[in-house]
Amino acid sequence: ATLTSQGSPTRSPSRLKSAQQVHQQAQQQQQQQQQQYQQQNPPANLSRQRSVPGQVGAQQTCEGPPALWKAVHVGDMHQVVAFIRSGQCHGGYRDASDHSVLWHAISFSHLQLAVLMLETFPPGSQNGIDPCEVHSRRGDTLLHLLCQLRPFGPESAKVFKGIATSAPPETFEHLNKAGCSFMHHAASTLNFWVLRYVARHFPRPLKRMICNDRQAPLKVLSEQLPRPTAPPSAKDASAAASKTNFPAYLNFGSLLGGEGSGTSSSSSSRPLFADLAFDVCRDSNAGGASQGQRRSVHIFAHRAVVASQSPVLLKELQHLPTLEL
Repeated sequence: ATLTSQGSPTRSPSRLKSAQQVHQQAQQQQQQQQQQYQQQNPPANLSRQRSVPGQVGAQQTCEGPPALWKAVHVGDMHQVVAFIRSGQCHGGYRDASDHSVLWHAISFSHLQLAVLMLETFPPGSQNGIDPCEVHSRRGDTLLHLLCQLRPFGPESAKVFKGIATSAPPETFEHLNKAGCSFMHHAASTLNFWVLRYVARHFPRPLKRMICNDRQAPLKVLSEQLPRPTAPPSAKDASAAASKTNFPAYLNFGSLLGGEGSGTSSSSSSRPLFADLAFDVCRDSNAGGASQGQRRSVHIFAHRAVVASQSPVLLKELQHLPTLEL
């Protein structure tokens, strides 16, 4: 080594070049070792492959930040939009339970969020939603999940259209672990919108599903209908007519007082808080009644109820003197 004019030591060019080469080789070797380690031990937040029943190939899925899933669970639209704009949310994201943002939006009934994900990341696009997503334990698809929503409104119908038109036939006719298709849920909940939409736009898959002898969806619909009852016999009808002259749904007999010559019934048979009585009698000149005999009956009522139903009686009650019933 020699000294410069400032007194600092210097090295010869040949030795300096050889030292740089050794340093570069050491860096390359270190990078190769890191790549090998990452391939053998991938971290949990890196992309991973997931095979889906009814889907050809696999789709890359990755986990998002915890704040994203919290916003999805509570239905915070503004927070989810912020994650989408920052590139921290797309249709392929999965949480620890291997469910997408769209799945949780539907299961928590955040339909506006589900429509947002469907329109922002349509199926088949880059980072688009997966219409073939299946629950790992129950075997339900997104269509199963949608048909279990109550109520089923316009936003639910919009999401159903987007998924049904992009799902392959294998997913469209998929049976869950209980052996039921989404049509079983639609029939059991009397969701006639889904039944009519599928019948109009997917007649061939619907025919295969309803013609299944073991799992017929429309059989579930028939079980929901009330069973017809046998008409009553003539003997039963006559016996019922002899007991009362009023229909079963009109409990008019409870308002009747006792019969007699203008006498009222006992207080025990009078309706509670009754402050009005109609004296209904048969004219003595009418047939079936003896000369000079008058049969009457008191019908108790309430002034407020009667006056609210008849303006004529309201006017009469305003001038009617108060008497003891």
